Amino acid sequence: CPNVDIVHADVLHYDFSTPCAAGNIENIKIVGNIPYNISSQILFRLLDFRRCISSAVLLVQKEVADRLNAVAGTKEYGIPTVAISMYAHVSREFDVPPSCFYPEPKVTSTVLKMTFRERPLIELRDEDLFLKVVKIAFSKRRKTLFNAFRHAALPGYQESDLRASFAAAGIDGGRLTSLNTRRDGD
Repeated sequence: CPNVDIVHADVLHYDFSTPCAAGNIENIKIVGNIPYNISSQILFRLLDFRRCISSAVLLVQKEVADRLNAVAGTKEYGIPTVAISMYAHVSREFDVPPSCFYPEPKVTSTVLKMTFRERPLIELRDEDLFLKVVKIAFSKRRKTLFNAFRHAALPGYQESDLRASFAAAGIDGGRLTSLNTRRDGD
C-alpha cells in the first residue's frame, strides 16, 4: 500500500514529524501493539508530536485504558488522564482477552483510539506550565495541594502567588493530593 509505512525504530527516539516534513502528508495515523512496560512513556511521546499525528490506535494493557478514561475522584484518575485528555479524545474500542494470545498473558488488553484535537480542550497560554502543574498536583502523596506546589518551587511564583491563584480558581489549597498517586512517573 503506497499510503502505509512500517517504521522499524525505537518509538522513544523516533521523530514522528519526519513523514510530515518529508512529503505532502499533513498528519499521520499510528497503529501499534506497544510494549506494556513503557506504555506511559510512549503515550507521552505521542503527545509531544500531537501536531503531526491525527490519531493513534494502540493495543494497551486494560489498566492503562482505564486510567486514560478515568473520572475525576477515582483512583485511576491521574497525570495521564488529565494531560492526554487535554490534547486528545480517548475512546476504548474493545477489550482483548488473554485467550487471544499464545502464550496467554496474565492481563487483559484493550484497543484504544486516541484522536488528537486541533486545539487543546481549554486554551492554554503556556502548555509547558500546564503539564508542570498537572505533574505537581499528582506528585506528592498525602500532601496538601498548597504544600505540593510550594515545595515544587515553580520559578517566578511565591507563596502569596500560590494562595492568590488557589483563591481565584476556587480551589482549597488545604485539600490533599491523590492518595493513590502512582510512583512510576505516570
